[in-house]
Amino acid sequence: MPIKLSIVATLVMIGATLATNLHVNAGCALVGSTAVCASKGSPISVTTGSATIYARFAGDSALYYDYAGCKFNAVWPASYGDVFLGADFCLYDANGNNIYGQCCTTSDLVRNPWNVYYGEEVRVEFTKQN
Repeated sequence: MPIKLSIVATLVMIGATLATNLHVNAGCALVGSTAVCASKGSPISVTTGSATIYARFAGDSALYYDYAGCKFNAVWPASYGDVFLGADFCLYDANGNNIYGQCCTTSDLVRNPWNVYYGEEVRVEFTKQN
């Protein structure tokens, strides 16, 4: 009996720590509020089996906010080890199969992941001069 309980406890612990690596194949995207770029920082770990993804940005790093050309609430089986946001802005599994036919469609104004200050607090201080 103790052996069965130990195996069950181990399986529960493993299930609690499963995460999916979300890769961005081209450009930059926002996954929730995290900037992820193909050239740096991809993949990121997502533990929920779902995420709001913003993509298809103009690529102008000077803009603090920019319109994401597409937005979608992506879902995938939590057991997937890797999912990919393709260059066509659709979601794929590790075998290249589109997951549930999901592709970006709508747009929204959000933080620009190309902006060099993304994720950093920018402070401007003024001093009085006599």
